[in-house]
Amino acid sequence: MLVTLTATTILVYALLAGMVGLVVYRWRALFLRGVPELSATGLSLFRVALGVALFWAMAVSLRLPDVVAPGGPESEAALWQPWSWVDYLAGHWNLRDAIQMATLVAIVAFAAGLYARTAYLLVAAGFLVRLLVLQEYGVGSHAWVILPLALAPLVIVPWGEGLSIDNLFRRWRGRPSRVRPLGAHYGLAIWVPGLVLSSALFAAAASKLAESGTEWVTGGAVRYHWAEDHLSAPVSWGAWIAAHEDLSILLSAVGVAVEALFLTHLFFRSQWIRASYGLAAMSLLLGFYAFQGVFWFAWWLLLLAFVPWEAIAGLVRRVARLSINADEPVTHAVSINNAPRWYGGIAVITAVVCVQQLAISRADVEQMPFFSNYPMYSGTWDSPDAFNEGLAPVKFYRYDYLTRDTGGQFKNISGRVLSAGIDSALRDAVLAQLRYPDEPLEPSTRELLVKAEADYEEQFGSPLIEVRIVAHAREFDFEHGGLRRRRDPPAITVDLQTLTVG
Repeated sequence: MLVTLTATTILVYALLAGMVGLVVYRWRALFLRGVPELSATGLSLFRVALGVALFWAMAVSLRLPDVVAPGGPESEAALWQPWSWVDYLAGHWNLRDAIQMATLVAIVAFAAGLYARTAYLLVAAGFLVRLLVLQEYGVGSHAWVILPLALAPLVIVPWGEGLSIDNLFRRWRGRPSRVRPLGAHYGLAIWVPGLVLSSALFAAAASKLAESGTEWVTGGAVRYHWAEDHLSAPVSWGAWIAAHEDLSILLSAVGVAVEALFLTHLFFRSQWIRASYGLAAMSLLLGFYAFQGVFWFAWWLLLLAFVPWEAIAGLVRRVARLSINADEPVTHAVSINNAPRWYGGIAVITAVVCVQQLAISRADVEQMPFFSNYPMYSGTWDSPDAFNEGLAPVKFYRYDYLTRDTGGQFKNISGRVLSAGIDSALRDAVLAQLRYPDEPLEPSTRELLVKAEADYEEQFGSPLIEVRIVAHAREFDFEHGGLRRRRDPPAITVDLQTLTVG
């Protein structure tokens, strides 16, 4: 929880960040040697691509559900939960939608290069507000937690230089161009997203090794995660790999290695080497989607920073007959030593990104949508039998719900239960009773069950008192890579009135 980060601890981390920043800047020739050199034209192309991706994210990917749900466990919301204005926005759709529309307008202005730096500042603020409201709706996740940290440092990038309406206006007014030579002041825009992505991937690898140790690799943990989510995957390859232990071990090792070593790209300036690292990261994200049906748009968005924009800019210049900076020819790049101001900013950003990730990972906390130790998929199972025993009833069983009618006969109400959205609450109560038959329900499980009863009675006009739940048992077959039927357990009769008593 956030309370583990005391004022003293925060001060220590702040001092550590200052020291890291000074070290990075002092030996910038070593630590920042990989900041790529980018022209104004290359920056402009990246700006347009980033704007298109951000527009799609705000307009489509960050749609809100119709009903406000609890914002999640306190440990995931302690930092922002006291902010009453977030709760206010969540309950006022007109104001919330107005902010979304204003953000979309700002994104269009940013992509076009119209008051680009001001527009970008509004875009970054708009996404932060949207993600806070999303968390208030109870649907925040690791899919977006990486985005605020990636967007915030880029407010210092000179977005309006190069191919932009801002630059066009300056020409029309006869003012001198602000376009500068090829250098790190532009390359910062594509280096920082790589830094943020590196910190997230490294933290994910550290979480796996901290929770499961080397067993995550030697036990082929990917087989369990791909088996768990194979029903939602677009292809069946993950299920097939789960049936081959040696291949699972190999891919587990490769996955952790890519996550842990991805940060080494920060020391390479070549756009082609950076592109190869981007392909490696894309292979991880593609695996999440192909084998589990998991698509994290914000993570894919950061991969835009690994596109060889300067090569594309060279092609654009040749086709449009532009000079290297769209204004005047340049014979040299701005080096590390003669651009101290920009590299000072990069040193500070590097220190903040790295030290905040160290603090969050060491405290083993999440503060979505701001920070995460990225614990997803960090666990494993002792064996396929342990996996099926622990997870199959949750993931693979199908349940029928029955209750007594006025004549005392059981009738199937599965359709009603699904329609009321209370199937998960009933299922979780049953699983808790099966696992811990001599213990009362956890307060959180009981609260959900009480709410489920109330929702059912409100929707259908009759109370749920006694429910018979029939489980159609299935488990994952680690020999053939698919589901197989288990011997159906007997039907379970649940007295809800007894279970919901505190």
